[in-house]
Amino acid sequence: MKMMHHKKLIVALVLAVGLLLGLSGSSLAAEVKAGDVINSANIEQYKDYFPMYMQRWIKDGWGFEKPVVIKVKDPEFIPFTKGYLEASKANMKTAKLTADGLLEGYSGQGCPFLEPKEPNMALKCMWNQFYKAFPDDWMVPTSYLSVTKRKGGSVTINDTKYEQLMFSNRTMLEPIPELDNPKQLLYANKFDSQTPPNKDMATLSWRYKDPLKNDDMWTYVPTLRRTLRLVSSERANPIRGSPYTWDDIFGFDGKIPLFEYKLLGEQTVLNLLASKTDPTKIDRKTYSWHPVLHENEEFETVSTYVIDITPKDPRYPQSKKTVWLYKEKFGVLYAEMYDKNGEFWKGFWNGGQKRTIKTTYGVELYAIQNSSGITDFKTSYWVITLTGELEMNRGPDPAYFQPTSLGTF
Repeated sequence: MKMMHHKKLIVALVLAVGLLLGLSGSSLAAEVKAGDVINSANIEQYKDYFPMYMQRWIKDGWGFEKPVVIKVKDPEFIPFTKGYLEASKANMKTAKLTADGLLEGYSGQGCPFLEPKEPNMALKCMWNQFYKAFPDDWMVPTSYLSVTKRKGGSVTINDTKYEQLMFSNRTMLEPIPELDNPKQLLYANKFDSQTPPNKDMATLSWRYKDPLKNDDMWTYVPTLRRTLRLVSSERANPIRGSPYTWDDIFGFDGKIPLFEYKLLGEQTVLNLLASKTDPTKIDRKTYSWHPVLHENEEFETVSTYVIDITPKDPRYPQSKKTVWLYKEKFGVLYAEMYDKNGEFWKGFWNGGQKRTIKTTYGVELYAIQNSSGITDFKTSYWVITLTGELEMNRGPDPAYFQPTSLGTF
């Protein structure tokens, strides 16, 4: 009896120590550090650094890709550019939420709540995300915007030219804070397909300064030689048959007043913030990358806010979207989307690259979103974007972002 009692005591002590040390099943939770390699054999030790769907990419590739291997590097933080940071600091004295969740006292530059606090902290974070730190303008002469693959299929690469111009919330180059802006736009963006089957199809979007006003959107259809106006209020529609909807761009591109927000907590995650990939050097004949990363890339730790986003419209096809929002910069790093039945549907990630940018202060370091990806896990279909050549703050003609410019190449 004494021997049995001692055995039970030893087992109890082992379990207690395991709980204190953070055991997960039979695996010991690990603190990530530079040089670590995370793979299917040890993901249980590092799972707290990833959203659920990323954990499974590493564990088994969701059954239709090879399991992902993550390499870890030391984190390197690049702050906001000086103009954006100074404008954001000034807003701390004046910006606040109205009773219906809109902004009051926001200058129109920088983010409204540089150090968001309760009450309504999740909503404040999402307003910051809405006014994220874009360059004043940028152009991707050739972006591999539509690199796609279906389960059992081969990779397809489509070239796309992407451009965006900030009409207001400009913080880098004159005119600051706003261009001549009779339409009262926040920004306009335009993407032109360069390869079949959508060659020369171009879409122009206008986002207004008024957060309650629907975007305006137009598409030039080369087979018709006509520019068609899109129903921009239906932002949950798929974009050209891809897993993306208009609200999925950047991880979340919805109108803030149309959703409700709940802060779930904070989480340190691993994310690709310093991509080394140069898409212009891809050999298209042999290209077969996994949708999450290339084997030479390295991830780094970053602190995030985890926020649930639920639509106010009961017809909206997503019942919920969970986003991991960069705590220092307010951009979406990861997102998980759920269908009307509450079942997991799609996963999204953003990747970054560290470059330099010209501003009124000279040349500054800048962290640009240079890659992203979304996977529809119900159909096993993924799309990624990879940015190659990139021109920022070059001063394009605003007339180029008018509907009359569509179809002119």
